[in-house]
Amino acid sequence: MKNHSLQAALLFISIAAIGLISCQAQERPNIVFIMADDLGYGDLSVYGSELIQTPNLDKLAARGIQFTDFHTNGMVCTPTRAAVLTGNYQQRTGLSEVVACRWHTNVGLEPEETTFADVLKLGGYHTALFGKWHLGVEEKYNPIHNGFNEFAGFTSGNVDYHSHINLNRDLDWWQQDKIKDEPGYQTEIIAQHAIRYIQNAKKDEPFCLYLPFGAPHTPNQRPYSKVERVPGHLSKKDQEAFRDSINQTIPKPPEGYKLAESKQDRFLEISIEMVTFLDDCVGKIVTELERKGLIDNTLIIFTSDNGPRKMLSSGPFKGGKGSLNEGGHRVPMIMSWPSVIEAGRVSDQLLMTMDLFPTLAQATGSALPKGLKLDGTSFLTLLKKEQEMPHRYCYWGKSSGRAMRDGQWKYIENEGGTGELYNLTQDLAEANNLAAQESKRVKKYSALINTWYEEVTKGVEQVINHKEITKRAEEARKKSK
Repeated sequence: MKNHSLQAALLFISIAAIGLISCQAQERPNIVFIMADDLGYGDLSVYGSELIQTPNLDKLAARGIQFTDFHTNGMVCTPTRAAVLTGNYQQRTGLSEVVACRWHTNVGLEPEETTFADVLKLGGYHTALFGKWHLGVEEKYNPIHNGFNEFAGFTSGNVDYHSHINLNRDLDWWQQDKIKDEPGYQTEIIAQHAIRYIQNAKKDEPFCLYLPFGAPHTPNQRPYSKVERVPGHLSKKDQEAFRDSINQTIPKPPEGYKLAESKQDRFLEISIEMVTFLDDCVGKIVTELERKGLIDNTLIIFTSDNGPRKMLSSGPFKGGKGSLNEGGHRVPMIMSWPSVIEAGRVSDQLLMTMDLFPTLAQATGSALPKGLKLDGTSFLTLLKKEQEMPHRYCYWGKSSGRAMRDGQWKYIENEGGTGELYNLTQDLAEANNLAAQESKRVKKYSALINTWYEEVTKGVEQVINHKEITKRAEEARKKSK
């Protein structure tokens, strides 16, 4: 249950605005928020990829706005998702590292937190999440306890695309707050849920549809790949029977379809296919919005949760998933809202995923509860017309280091206190460390970044990195001998 005083405040606001909501129900935009998983800045053709063609996302960008300096709050899955949902730096929730199903069974996004889904729901929106949650595997952290009317998908970091078994070798496919599997290729199932949801949408009730796809995160499986994971509790004989039963349902590849001979080339080919299949699904979702006559007043958002995994691309930027360099958190961001956003725009404004919460609240006319403070900043006015965002410092942090942006300046403070400073206007690839030449600036940024970290973590216990948990367990094992 949500905090009672928060509920009361939200309820008061929603009741006071109910007349306005009922009058404007037709004009308030629907929201379709699509998040890819481990997709890099350089993995869409509209962002310069020559290896991967994404015609549907290219078309979406052409009819709306494409951002070139958009950043995730985290460099890995859980932190970014916490920031997206709460509109704050993830450290305020304690979810500053990945919540791993093997080590963090009793950690997640507490229902007492206020999410954008809470605010939109109490503002008159129907809310649904189909896809990857990764903010707690226990039922008490389920999306339906965090503002969503509907949920289907998985709660851990990744599952087998066909068997839906997670890294703990457990079935991890939920419908609402119950484990209940449904057959099919993960990416396609999520898209099918989205299409059915749009088909069944009520004309007098705006909706917010959050679609955090699992692709192209590993395991590296295309629609024709065989099952890789089976339930751990089964006997070997039953595991094989389980594997065979799922494999029999997987469609065969088209005639003449062949993968590359080398393991590395096959891995790359499948990675590419996972992205193009996701692009196809985005196209089908957009087509359904068009068929229903909803496209003009639907705000569609497409982005990724962090930089690219192995074999995918961060484009011109250094680093990938997990890195404090630009490639670890600068990602594609496309928004389309034909009745509001002029087509064909490109923006170089510095934005972060935590900015989406206040933007969605303002775009939908959903009031924030009294006293709620957000680190994110609404950029609705930027969507409506080209204008600069107010200057601010942007920060990133993990257990092994921190980083910040001040306009064109990028500062990284590594574990141990060593600093790196780059002028991104002249050095997008972060190849020329200016820390020695700009010692005063480094000193200023180091003080700022440490003050920020102390403020956002004050009184909040942070999730321990699973690698650190393993390290501590090994040390304890050695001591016990």
